[in-house]
Amino acid sequence: ETLLPIAPLLAPQPRAALEALAAQLPALALPEAVGRLREWLALPPGDGEAELLRWRALLTRQLDRIDAELAALAGADGSATLAALAAGDGPAAALAQARLQQLEALAERCGRFAGAMDFRFLYDPARRLLTIGFNQSTMHRDTSYYDLLASEARLTSFVAIALGQLPQESWFSLGRRLTALGGEAALVSWSGSMFEYLMPPLVMPEYRGTLLERTCAAAVARQIAYGRQRNVPWGISESGYNATDAQFNYQYRAF
Repeated sequence: ETLLPIAPLLAPQPRAALEALAAQLPALALPEAVGRLREWLALPPGDGEAELLRWRALLTRQLDRIDAELAALAGADGSATLAALAAGDGPAAALAQARLQQLEALAERCGRFAGAMDFRFLYDPARRLLTIGFNQSTMHRDTSYYDLLASEARLTSFVAIALGQLPQESWFSLGRRLTALGGEAALVSWSGSMFEYLMPPLVMPEYRGTLLERTCAAAVARQIAYGRQRNVPWGISESGYNATDAQFNYQYRAF
């Protein structure tokens, strides 16, 4: 596809121009993408775009860092991996070696964090469920529980059992309340959101024909039908939304 210059993308508001440019960025090489973004940054802010000014400044700093990195790697093969660059010599090789060391350190840190997480302080052995949190000021577990199988709670339970921190019986304590969705029996989640139903299968087994698999399909079908009935988008989940508290923090809830 022929990439257009940024001039035809200009719109009454820079936000609209950026949205149009964003659709093209995945097809661009990194230096060209940086150049296009700098062209956008040169546009004057539109009316009512005060909040955008802070993000423009942050984007400028990020592009400056990318340019510095590209300059340090000048002359290197653009298709070469960091490992291949690190095997050479000169400034580009030194930078590639430093980046590899940073990535290895991050990977090692992630591994330590994953192995160090202990869920047992959140576990209530009487209910055989995880509480939603722990109050550090009172040193007590919260009094609410993650208690439904059709929710993200099953992922935490699955991982904690796999780590040997929770008994297998805790899996069977997760609630399995059923409802009917389009003639299909389906498990109930807390709010019917796509996040609850579809997030856990991204990273844990879910077998064809099981109640969990049929529940996810039925929940998606019901959301599509709801969207058509109400003329709204489907795929509704928890999210931040345009309301703030006294400290101007955006609020978050299930929809």
